[in-house]
Amino acid sequence: MLHQKVKAYKKLTDVEHVLLRPATYIGSTKPKTGNAWCFDTFTNKMEVKQDITWNPGLLKLFDEIISNSVDESLRSGSHLDTIKVEINKDSGEISILDNGGIIIQMHPEYQEYIPSLVFGSLRTGNNFDDSVDTSVAGQNGFGASLTNIFSTSFTVETGDGKKKFKQTWTENMMKKTDPQIIEVDNKGFTKITFIPDYAHLDTSLDEGNYLKLVKRTVDVAGCNPKLKIYLNGDRIKINSFKDYVGMYVSEFEFEENDDWQVAIAKSDDGFQQVSFVNTTETLEGTHIYYAWYQVATKLREYIKKKHKIDVKQTEIQAHLQIFINAKIVKPRYNSQTKEHLISEVKEWKTSWSPSDKFIDRIIKSEIIQRVLDWAEMKEKAAEMAKLRELNKEVAKGNPRRVEKFSDALESTDRHLCELFLCEGDSARRSIHESRGKNPYIGSFALKGKSLNVSGREDSAVLDNNELKNIMLITGLKIGEPIKSVKNLRFGKIVITTDQDLDGFHIFSLLMNMFNRYWPELFKLGVIYRMNTPLVIASVKNVEHEFMTDADYEKWCETAPRHDTERFKGLGKFKTDRFKKLLENREKYLMRVTEIRSGDTEALSLAFTKSRADDRKVWLQGINYFHETFVEE
Repeated sequence: MLHQKVKAYKKLTDVEHVLLRPATYIGSTKPKTGNAWCFDTFTNKMEVKQDITWNPGLLKLFDEIISNSVDESLRSGSHLDTIKVEINKDSGEISILDNGGIIIQMHPEYQEYIPSLVFGSLRTGNNFDDSVDTSVAGQNGFGASLTNIFSTSFTVETGDGKKKFKQTWTENMMKKTDPQIIEVDNKGFTKITFIPDYAHLDTSLDEGNYLKLVKRTVDVAGCNPKLKIYLNGDRIKINSFKDYVGMYVSEFEFEENDDWQVAIAKSDDGFQQVSFVNTTETLEGTHIYYAWYQVATKLREYIKKKHKIDVKQTEIQAHLQIFINAKIVKPRYNSQTKEHLISEVKEWKTSWSPSDKFIDRIIKSEIIQRVLDWAEMKEKAAEMAKLRELNKEVAKGNPRRVEKFSDALESTDRHLCELFLCEGDSARRSIHESRGKNPYIGSFALKGKSLNVSGREDSAVLDNNELKNIMLITGLKIGEPIKSVKNLRFGKIVITTDQDLDGFHIFSLLMNMFNRYWPELFKLGVIYRMNTPLVIASVKNVEHEFMTDADYEKWCETAPRHDTERFKGLGKFKTDRFKKLLENREKYLMRVTEIRSGDTEALSLAFTKSRADDRKVWLQGINYFHETFVEE
């Protein structure tokens, strides 16, 4: 037993460990299916995202080789300005050629040619001097040797202008040929030709993998417009990173400095980003947050100041697409795959801040309107949620617990009942005491002026207790149209207010409220006004009722001597007289059958805050006609 435990311990070579644990070095080798950008070689555009399946590890192996060429082009004194990529879908062979070149000399310490050392050993390279600030992709010394390990065949050809070198490794870098070196007078170059170990990676050079390799080649061209990049013999012509962004979107705002290039566009599908650090494509990282957060913060300040809406930066982010091409000194990542930058801002030695002009251009774009539209929808959604809660509250509530409400006694044919909305509690008591044994009459005392719903958001209206009480008493629910009076607790709603300006004001406010939330009540014949007498004149015990002073004054021109009573307020009616009014109420009820467009305009003019100037003109017109009438 102990012997078996001892045998469980194994010592692997570097190559054996890489092959056994590929995810540690090149990321996942399992098929990945996702919605990804793909380059269309016919339109030279990044077409709409499509669902493809690819092998991330294979893409990493390709990236290690092409990144070497890019890094070399960025080094001081390098003449490398051309990279040629060949991808053979039939044989699975990939080659990357540049016009750089590697020194063909024997290393004095390791007694191995430099090309052999670089491509045939792990942890080798020329990026280990941390005292030098570099903005290149390779730093750890794995790079191309990983591609060698995961290849069935890997050939290096290079020339330094004086000599030409060639060497081939096979069987996952386990075997190698002797270097072939010849004296030759040529231009510098390096060509890497390899066939990935597709069997070990459990993949093939299928359409998904091919599209990813093509996209990566185009990315390199977009991030390095000074390089001449060729794919299968055709040059990828991209003059700038701005042109590269234009392959994705037609409308965007762009800004750059020596080390950063940033573009912002609208997004129809949540936050999206395409970003690169020293040409390496990144999916996450501090640089992405750094850029979008600065933009979103300034946009938030503008929206809050201009539109009085407080949205979060993350809520603005959801409407953005951001494109970043950044140079960062000695970037640090969370793994060898370099998809997630973890370097802190203070370590970068480069920076970018959006200028005021850049922000102004974004403000004038469609992005701001999209954020505002979303904020409005969010507010509406919140109001609808609040509305649903209110409707549930109304449905569960007990109307008879509402203060200053006298319910009808009828319990079955509720649609035959009549609710009198009264101006003040004294009028409510008069109706309650006067109804006698009539089981169909209920009354509710309004508190002062009713809520003006014009120009108010639903959220403000829904907080009004009087509106809630009216809904609870009647069975009305906001957002749920009434199809039949049988759905209501009262088939008639009678607005009973004083015969003065305040009374007409309250009546108009209630009409405005019903018209906004339940306009169907008018066609159903639910809304009434009780038009009570303003003046009652008695001639030898015969009473004459007048609804206006004008009617009474005209009658007086030929009327005999008489006694009069004025009833400006409903509270002045004694119980006996109110009882007569109720017994003959059909005589006094005025049914409102519809609110026409002119009526709606009049209500808007009278009650909408933003129409104060229109209201002044209207009132001046009323005063003018009134003065003219008086003068006549």
